[in-house]
Amino acid sequence: DRNAFVTGIARYIEQATVHSSMNEMLEEGHEYAVMLYTWRSCSRAIPQVKCNEQPNRVEIYEKTVEVLEPEVTKLMKFMYFQRKAIERFCSEVKRLCHAERRKDFVSEAYLLTLGKFINMFAVLDELKNMKCSVKNDHSAYKRAAQFLRKMADPQSIQESQNLSMFLANHNRITQCLHQQL
Repeated sequence: DRNAFVTGIARYIEQATVHSSMNEMLEEGHEYAVMLYTWRSCSRAIPQVKCNEQPNRVEIYEKTVEVLEPEVTKLMKFMYFQRKAIERFCSEVKRLCHAERRKDFVSEAYLLTLGKFINMFAVLDELKNMKCSVKNDHSAYKRAAQFLRKMADPQSIQESQNLSMFLANHNRITQCLHQQL
């Protein structure tokens, strides 16, 4: 009797742990939604270089990178988060679809959490789509960083290109989710 009890309780403890970590991921997604919703363009307030012969252009580009780098870092973290969240969601759906798991009881709270994930993906995608200021800030940073040769190594160039494509493509999050499922 004891072994059956321990096995039964272990299953619920495992499910509670999984549910808890998924809720933490939903909280992080909410933080990114707030970040995107409240995003205001920094690049419009920064003076632009008018021509290549402008004497203070190096200083302008240095200040542009200095101001926009923390914002671009946030965008990079957002891109990595959505990848991680999609992988996690897909692994949970695949786990539910496993032949052995189909017979198991699945709590309503767990299913609601999966539904909240789908909602989170849709909200993040639409916020990313509608905020032109996000794309403008990234392109201003990229222009200044390329001029200053800040992104010299191949990995940072690739990451910057990935971020550009992520921001440029509408519905990128839901498309990635659809592809992985």
